[in-house]
Amino acid sequence: MLIKLKEAGLSDISMSLDTLDKNKCHLIAGSDCFNKVINSIFLIGQYFNRGINLINVVISKYNIDELSNLVEFAKKHRFKISLVPIEGAENSFTSADRLKIEVVVNALDRKVLFNSNEFLNHMIDYLCGEFKTGGCFAGKLYISISPSGDISPCHMYNFNDADWQVELKNCSGCMRPCWKEIDYLYARSINRLKTANKHLVSYIT
Repeated sequence: MLIKLKEAGLSDISMSLDTLDKNKCHLIAGSDCFNKVINSIFLIGQYFNRGINLINVVISKYNIDELSNLVEFAKKHRFKISLVPIEGAENSFTSADRLKIEVVVNALDRKVLFNSNEFLNHMIDYLCGEFKTGGCFAGKLYISISPSGDISPCHMYNFNDADWQVELKNCSGCMRPCWKEIDYLYARSINRLKTANKHLVSYIT
């Protein structure tokens, strides 16, 4: 299937993998998908080497100590890593965890990380409950289309809701990279230059 997709023109692929521990993966994902995901990563790394291969890693207390191993795993198989701060108070960190998170994140190989520096800095604030949204452009710069075809400004609100604009205006914000990275690129032109340069250098090397 991967070979057929490559022949059809597919170049960029993203997958989700939050841990290299099979038992922990079952706990996090709620399904026994570990072997399938790992095998897919092996094959993608083998056949797709010109576009962007991306592993999305949702950060939680379950895997904060594994991030360096995940980055090395991604690097070995020609993948980039996109860190995604978890949503939901039940698994959130506290301000007491801030130093540990900073040490872990700052030690990661930035060449392997797909996230911008601004995102990574704000991500730590978000994980520790100290995040200030700084504006959101959902419904203006991007929209979300669900597998069933429903269109919404983002994953939180629906255009069919009469008061979605009011709700979105009062939203405390999130740190999903697919939304927030676009916000940062739009808000400051220097971020567009830094991001373009980062990925260009990575592509050349």
